[in-house]
Amino acid sequence: MVGIIVDDVSEVIRIDEQSIQKLNSEIVSISKNSIQGVSIIGQRIIILLNAINLKSEIFKYNLEKELVS
Repeated sequence: MVGIIVDDVSEVIRIDEQSIQKLNSEIVSISKNSIQGVSIIGQRIIILLNAINLKSEIFKYNLEKELVS
């Protein structure tokens, strides 16, 4: 089973749309529609997630896993 639980948010930042880099085709095929883009701010890499799509992909993953077993 795969899941994400967020207990705490340490920081909320604004990211200029121009600083968001599109993902290459290999990453897109792995992440499908869950990862919207990547931004580099200083020494940090920020991964922008689409929470709705991520939840849907986790549900599909769990369903497929149950059907196989």
